[in-house]
Amino acid sequence: SSLYILNSIDTRTICSSEQKAKYALLYSQALDKNLIDVTDDSLINIAVDFYRKDEDIEKRFLAYFYQGRVYSNAGDNTKAILSYTQAERLVNDINIPYATGLLYARIGEIFFLQYDYPKSLDAYTKALQYYTLADKKSHQIYTKINIGQIYLNYKQYDKAERIITEALEWSFQNNKNLCQGCIDILSTIYVDTNNESKLDSLLNSK
Repeated sequence: SSLYILNSIDTRTICSSEQKAKYALLYSQALDKNLIDVTDDSLINIAVDFYRKDEDIEKRFLAYFYQGRVYSNAGDNTKAILSYTQAERLVNDINIPYATGLLYARIGEIFFLQYDYPKSLDAYTKALQYYTLADKKSHQIYTKINIGQIYLNYKQYDKAERIITEALEWSFQNNKNLCQGCIDILSTIYVDTNNESKLDSLLNSK
């Protein structure tokens, strides 16, 4: 609905720099929320250029975050990390736990793709903390699965099993689309550790 409303606005009526920046930020948020992966930074840069000098720190944070999303969509993870780092510097000056959780989850994703597991684990752990503050349960579960995958790569099987089992129990009751991923990871753990009894129990459970 937000995207529909924004599309209905005649942009010729947006005159001041502040109005243009606010529109650019809101429109970038709406596109991202609707899974429309923008790769051109011209729109979000209007917001970044304005809010980097403005006193509204929350909007500055969001502008840098969505600039990072655009660069990530374009496959430029170097620029994405630079934008996310600018946003991260503002974390202690704002109070928007959900958006902060999104920021750290995206940072964790990039570092995971680069096989930098220590930095990825640190970022995902922070994302989990902020998602908990924001009471975003499904986001917490997705993040736990990511953390469990890192522990699996580290061969820290006990930690991986514990956190993925938690995710599986919640997923079975609330989001069955996540169950398969949890089962795959647990199956890998039990195969790697030669734990046939747990593997059998898992695969024959309800």
